[in-house]
Amino acid sequence: MANSLFEQLLANWQTEPLHVAALVSLCVFLLALLVAGVIWEREAIRRRTTAAIGSSAGGRDKRSPGYADEKRVSELFTRASALFTPANRDQTTAVRKQLVQAGFLSPNAVPIFYGFRVILAASLPIVYFVLSGLLPFEVPGYLNMAVGAGLVIVGLIVPAVLLDWRRAKRRERYRHTFPDFMDLLVVCIESGHSLPGAIERVGKEIAQSCPDFGANLHLVSLELRGGGTLTEALDGLFERTGVEEIKSLRMLLKQSEELGASIARSLRVYSDEMRDKRLMRAEAKAHALPVKMTLPLGIFIFPVVMMVVMIPVVIRIMNAFP
Repeated sequence: MANSLFEQLLANWQTEPLHVAALVSLCVFLLALLVAGVIWEREAIRRRTTAAIGSSAGGRDKRSPGYADEKRVSELFTRASALFTPANRDQTTAVRKQLVQAGFLSPNAVPIFYGFRVILAASLPIVYFVLSGLLPFEVPGYLNMAVGAGLVIVGLIVPAVLLDWRRAKRRERYRHTFPDFMDLLVVCIESGHSLPGAIERVGKEIAQSCPDFGANLHLVSLELRGGGTLTEALDGLFERTGVEEIKSLRMLLKQSEELGASIARSLRVYSDEMRDKRLMRAEAKAHALPVKMTLPLGIFIFPVVMMVVMIPVVIRIMNAFP
């Protein structure tokens, strides 16, 4: 049966130049996806390893085998993707900020993102035309044009939607980890550590439970070692994470320093407040659960219950009136 189906598909296939070009474009698109996936995966592993060992050098060993090939492929893909990057500096900066908050810290993330959008928007219609050529019936031309235009729009929108989803997931994970960070920071401050030393120590501990937040704290420690102020380092942390609690922490530390208040006491009060907020968010989700369950119950369970109740009644009525 499988052989007959394959022979039918081959019989319906028309070796036209458009089909050949579409097939070649599909292969190039899949190859680009494979290369991009390998590059992002290796970069993520490198960042997590660097954050775990607390190394300030980072990066991969240039003497390792395959480093030159990986760098050459990455540069080639980046140069090709840079052709699709918009010239508007404000728009590029906004997209760069979103990519950083999503975890893509590479300087080439913006051109790769735009290149991926263009490739996806161009490849989805090509894939559709290739598959439509394999169908045993002919699809109307107006329908092909409509579906092709819709797939172009989908290819442009899907990467942005996935980026926003990844940002939201990471921000939620950061907000869930932030109270633990505050508790550990208070413990380190009260035990005699300085604030930069406490942040560095807590960053190593947090990296075990939340590697992404630990890597961001490691960057804060590097900025403080490089001579930056704590306010600037926390501003950078807020830009990379998008968590409003970090902005409040920066204002708290600045006010405590200006007024001469105890930093440990202020941090303890703020830590208690963060734990209460996390508990309130959990309670809000628990209270919203019955409302969210209403739609699935009404669509999937209520009709089944009605069928179980009404079918015996219908059968009895039918038997009573033959």
